[in-house]
Amino acid sequence: MERRIYIPIFGSGLGHATRMLLVAKRLERDGFKIKFSSSSTDSLKFLMNNGFICNHVATVDVGWDNEGNFSYKKSIRQFPHALVNFTRQVLSEFDYIKEFNPHLILSDSRLSALLASSFLKIPCITILNQIKILLPLTKNSRIAHLIECIHGELIGELWSLSDLILIPDLPPPYTISEANLWGIKSTLKKTRYIGFIISQVFVNESEKNLIIKKLSLNENKPIIYAQISGPSKTGMKLIKIMFKVAEVLAEDFNFIISGGIPNGAIEPIKITGGWYYEWCPIKDKLFSLADMVVIRGGHSTIAQAITFGKPMVCIPIYKHSEQMKNAEKVEKLKCGLSINSANVTVKQIVEAVKNIIYNNEYKKNVEQLRIISLKYNGLENIVNIIQSYVNA
Repeated sequence: MERRIYIPIFGSGLGHATRMLLVAKRLERDGFKIKFSSSSTDSLKFLMNNGFICNHVATVDVGWDNEGNFSYKKSIRQFPHALVNFTRQVLSEFDYIKEFNPHLILSDSRLSALLASSFLKIPCITILNQIKILLPLTKNSRIAHLIECIHGELIGELWSLSDLILIPDLPPPYTISEANLWGIKSTLKKTRYIGFIISQVFVNESEKNLIIKKLSLNENKPIIYAQISGPSKTGMKLIKIMFKVAEVLAEDFNFIISGGIPNGAIEPIKITGGWYYEWCPIKDKLFSLADMVVIRGGHSTIAQAITFGKPMVCIPIYKHSEQMKNAEKVEKLKCGLSINSANVTVKQIVEAVKNIIYNNEYKKNVEQLRIISLKYNGLENIVNIIQSYVNA
């Protein structure tokens, strides 16, 4: 009998799509038929380019300002429209799920699909690394914290409609998403930490030499891999700053910068101090090859840096509370440094890169965390859980 899994994914960036693609490929190998849904055009193209069917649903997005930063004011103004689109999402998912008739829904942070599955009485496992929506810093942080907790408990009641909530993160005290997860009682009975869901592609000496030769890298200089991921409108300003950083540090470092542009050119472009990919087809290999990484604050990217044992400089999207708190946890674990992107300068990034490279404590700490992370194979854990549900 054909076993079918329906995977709705959240987000305008590619973090959710990337981690669920790994799960889908693993399940497909075991004979499952997979179908996705997403509201993100970037995710839709990405998944279809990888050979999967992806239904498109109405977009429920936050607001962005003219410089590509997260905007709370625009998000609030867009709320009525977002609520209408959320309702459209639920109705669309109801129809898609009913037509596909899956044995299980595997919802990556998509509440609309969870509600549709509940109406249809189809089991749903939720992948979640954010329950609380954190408010911007205010003068009265106590009131803000109280609102966050109340909202977290209420939304937690909805997430608890899931048969199981899987957290793709390390258990306490090492949880990267602690600020968005901890302290919510309504989800405790359904929650299980499974470890990071990331690609673990390590390069051997032969592959390493091929990349070094192709990019004409100086083996006597540290390799810095900068992955500027996230929604496309947030990235260009930082990419231009990274070009200047690469130029300033050209004498001492090899820079490889990825713009994370879906359907962008996959051949590298020479820049002063290194190379630039619009879309990097060897990003996992470069994570393995690099001495350190410069990233945003996305959960999946931080998880990958930890699993590869790479100290990091995090430059989270401005006012993106989840990314900012993730980056704070990286600093707390002393695995890297965080820079506020509000007025980020070339000088700040240059100093942070030098600090990471020339202070071995960061490398030592992230290596210790890497060893801990390897005890939790998120991909295998989630596949085993799905098998137990479908085969029951």
